[in-house]
Amino acid sequence: MFVEDMIFVKGVIRKPVYDEKRAKFLDGYLGEHEDPLTGFSRHTDEFTFIADYAKCTGGPILELACGAGRIMRALARLGYEVYGIDASRPMLNRGMQAKQELPKEVQDRIHFIQSDMRSFKLKTVFPFIIIPFNSFWYNLNERGAVDCLQSIMSHLAYGGFFFIDSATLYSPNNLLFFHSYSKRLGFDFTTPVYSGSSPRCLVGRHSNSVGDLRKD
Repeated sequence: MFVEDMIFVKGVIRKPVYDEKRAKFLDGYLGEHEDPLTGFSRHTDEFTFIADYAKCTGGPILELACGAGRIMRALARLGYEVYGIDASRPMLNRGMQAKQELPKEVQDRIHFIQSDMRSFKLKTVFPFIIIPFNSFWYNLNERGAVDCLQSIMSHLAYGGFFFIDSATLYSPNNLLFFHSYSKRLGFDFTTPVYSGSSPRCLVGRHSNSVGDLRKD
């Protein structure tokens, strides 16, 4: 689909949150304790939930605000073709460097794309689109959040699922936002629990019916 491992997709890129200094300081969130397969339980709970859905939807999978590819690397190690979009070139550069440390067959499944999750345009649709670890709120305001949801729906296969992690999902304003735009943009959603007792993720479906795909 793409001729290079990392490309620039046309669109308006606003100033990225992660500049060179911050990307270097955080090591792209690629430290050993951040590994979704073996790191902190907060990350492994989230990733287990994502992986369960991926088993049912298959690939390719699109991750928005992918950073240096923390989740992408783990999905690729499980055999999925993964595409990741981020606006920060320093984070993507860190991801490209770290990618070279992986086995060749895993490297070939990972594709980085520089673009803005509010305005990207790709030539394919995906059965599963994910925004892990609170990254949806990097959209910063309602207009940006709506643009991001519109971009998701433009690239989500009919019947496909999208996943948004959010520690503040159950705040009244946030729930009202998703309810307000779900029908306008053509998706239904649930708020399942995957960590502790409090819902902290949203799973949307591009169809007229919604449920837990893992139980189908």
